[in-house]
Amino acid sequence: MTVGGVTWNLGYDSATRTFTFTPGSGAPQTTANTLDLIQAIQYRNSAGTPSDGARTFGFTLIDHALNVSAAAVASMVLNAAQPFGINKSGSAMSPILAEAVDDNGDGVKGDVNYLYFSEPVKVSAVTTSNLVLSGGAIWGTGTVEAVSPLLLGADSYASKFKITQGSSSMTTGTTLTLSSNLVIDQGGYSATANVVFTLPDMVAPTSSVSPPLTIAVDNQVSSSEAAAGLGVAFSFTASADNAFIRYYLNGTELTGKRAPIPTSSTAAMTLNMAAADWGTAGIKGLSARLEDANGNLGPASVAKSVNYDSGVTGTATLSMSNNAGASSTVDAGDVVQFRFAEAVNLTDSMLPSTLLGTTKPTPSAVDSFTLSGSVYAKNWTVTLAAGATLGSNLSTPFTLTGVLDTAGNSGNVTVSPSDMVTSPGAGLSLLINPSVKFFGNVAADNVVNAAESSTGVALSLRTSFAQVGDTVRLYMDGQWVQTLTLSASNFNSSTQTATLNMAASDWGASGTRVLTADIARASYTSGLSNQRTVYVATDVAHWSSASLGATGLWFDPNSLAQDTGTSVTAFSALNRASPVTLTNMSGATGPRLIRDAINGNSGMYFDRTNTMGALTLSNSSMTAGLSAQKAVFVTFNSYDLAFALEEKGIFRINAIASFSLQQFLYGSNVRTSYWGTSGPASPAPANVFTQTEVNISGPNADNVQGYLNGAAMAASIKQVDFTNAPLVLGSAQGGNERQMNGLIGDLIIADNKAL
Repeated sequence: MTVGGVTWNLGYDSATRTFTFTPGSGAPQTTANTLDLIQAIQYRNSAGTPSDGARTFGFTLIDHALNVSAAAVASMVLNAAQPFGINKSGSAMSPILAEAVDDNGDGVKGDVNYLYFSEPVKVSAVTTSNLVLSGGAIWGTGTVEAVSPLLLGADSYASKFKITQGSSSMTTGTTLTLSSNLVIDQGGYSATANVVFTLPDMVAPTSSVSPPLTIAVDNQVSSSEAAAGLGVAFSFTASADNAFIRYYLNGTELTGKRAPIPTSSTAAMTLNMAAADWGTAGIKGLSARLEDANGNLGPASVAKSVNYDSGVTGTATLSMSNNAGASSTVDAGDVVQFRFAEAVNLTDSMLPSTLLGTTKPTPSAVDSFTLSGSVYAKNWTVTLAAGATLGSNLSTPFTLTGVLDTAGNSGNVTVSPSDMVTSPGAGLSLLINPSVKFFGNVAADNVVNAAESSTGVALSLRTSFAQVGDTVRLYMDGQWVQTLTLSASNFNSSTQTATLNMAASDWGASGTRVLTADIARASYTSGLSNQRTVYVATDVAHWSSASLGATGLWFDPNSLAQDTGTSVTAFSALNRASPVTLTNMSGATGPRLIRDAINGNSGMYFDRTNTMGALTLSNSSMTAGLSAQKAVFVTFNSYDLAFALEEKGIFRINAIASFSLQQFLYGSNVRTSYWGTSGPASPAPANVFTQTEVNISGPNADNVQGYLNGAAMAASIKQVDFTNAPLVLGSAQGGNERQMNGLIGDLIIADNKAL
């Protein structure tokens, strides 16, 4: 080759990829001639599609003695390929996808999407106006922004762009098209074709999951059932979108339980719970959600409550219920009472030999209930039989063997009789240790208003086996507030009633207060009494004021009965001439009271297998009263009347002017015209709801009449008097096989079926 009149011979070594230039004349060349040669060299790529990237070239000089100079290096960046969109989330054969991301934590991807390019492209061209949406979709408030852009000269470039949905109507399958001339790389090259991104699956499965009606037959899991493993079947509507199912325990995902759904026709999956999965004993909520192939989560199911009972509580207390004679010893004819931490089944075979009699006596349940043919109660009494040796063994614990709880657990229970009685000495009468049973109503309606607080509020406590000289201690919200030494002036020994006064300074500001008490004698101190919940309303008028009339019933569920297992068939109301009758439409003879394991409050439990007696009126109290604004718009929720129903029904009443109500929703069943003098079609819907709203307005609101003889609403105050109608709790449509459980809160307000 000839450059500037000088001829050079060209050689190439393919092994080292080296070009060698030697003068054709063999004579030394000048520096100027050598520079002319170097500057004349050009790089050309013979490949059909050159690849972008850096290129480096080194130049050295060799003299006649073969000395090699240091290399001079020249570098260049080749940017010859056109930019294009790439797929970051699908397979190589998939269309170019936008990566969907769940940015707000709702379990559904697609509220944020990312677009990827093969190399940085000009940011100013990737805009909502240039990205054309398919199918008539609109951007709305949706936005697009570059992620980590780089500034080159006056322009910014980025290879990743974030799309935020906002109010955009983009959905699964929507395409975003960017014209080829707007896809410009740093070298100024444009794409050879339009870049089209396709949004992936960003719609959650629509089918909700339904938990089973019962778990382990009775919604109680014993230790043996847990050890054997328990299958919990969840059902749902079959769909091709259903790819996986996720399970949750008390809201926390059981990560190891996520399971693929076999086919698009699968409509049920079973969660297999091992003993270790349940954790500690207590109330558990099991729920599930469907998941599609792209990771989108469907709506969560209603949590199915189940009581995991890992074993019978191993201790019980013993007290003297009745001393049959004047003897200072515990002997035949005396009645002792066992108090367990939970409801149990107790038979004579579980009692120790001789201690309670030569022939084992038969235990008698207090406030019992029946499950599957067996009687359960927290309290059991035993009349000591002839030959009983308990009196000489009051300092020695003994064991009840094979005691059964409601979950089916069997275990031994240790009983210590040492605190049962106090023996003051030889020749003196036996002293049965005292206890505080419960509080009477506070300020008549368990609501302390400003006037009552300012003058002081009298408290009445019912005791057992107390006597003058014993010390009663009063607690408010768990804190000691007052001590009372029983005397003839504050204690009636025949009725076992103690009275004391609470000053205004003791009540504090408006809000809920919980009262408890215990009693002490010498070195003995009883356990705490049942709670009395009181609402303090010193700065506002409380809706339970008696002046509001008998338009509703307000009560504290903890005052309905003294212990778990009490049957409930009627409530007494202070402002009512007759008790409110309870009717259970699920097939049982009546609901029974339960003690909630989590917060200790009372509630109602319905089970068709139970046979229950009446609740004595002395163990319950209610106060009538309902504010005018409450009557206009009423929502039953966890603070009022609520049940965790299997049916998930929603019952709404919206009466405007002369119109009747709109509809009653019960699963797939819709019943109209629920209000009216004749009531709905048979079978009549009961209070089957998860939420009930009553909203009545208009000039003809007084024409709305409650079902089952409820009085007409007074137009002036928007109140309904349902004095003559029964309170119905339960489900008519559910049938006798349905089982419901839930808690009654502190307020029942009259709706068209309630009171």
